[in-house]
Amino acid sequence: MPVLLTPFASLKMQSCPAPSLPHPSRSPTVSMWSRFGISTARAPGTSADNVYRPGGPVALVTSRCLFTFDRSRRRFELASVHPGHTVAEVAENTGFAFDHAPLAPVTPSPSAETLRILRSIVAPQLVEVYPRFAADVFGVAEVA
Repeated sequence: MPVLLTPFASLKMQSCPAPSLPHPSRSPTVSMWSRFGISTARAPGTSADNVYRPGGPVALVTSRCLFTFDRSRRRFELASVHPGHTVAEVAENTGFAFDHAPLAPVTPSPSAETLRILRSIVAPQLVEVYPRFAADVFGVAEVA
């Protein structure tokens, strides 16, 4: 399940599930973006110029890659591709346009310290808001 990261008050980061079905022009399947009335003319998570919206996307992590977000251009850019995946595969399975270099770097493996923090601090907090995600990704179950 992709995770869209956005700035959020004193927490600095908030994660929320991001849809990842293929774009309608690339698939007979109706895109989740269009199903919920989200225009693919601009990046997911952005608003029209006349709409005040604090925060916004910072990064998008999927099972295939990592995107960063350029607020001034309102576009995602492919930052890295996870091992075993390609830029072409990412493009084929993404429901919005994004910028990328011809050869994207491979996403580095997390350090032992990063994994420790994710498993011991972040995962238990995710259970409250995203119990299914926490269970699927970290094997953490909601405490009754």
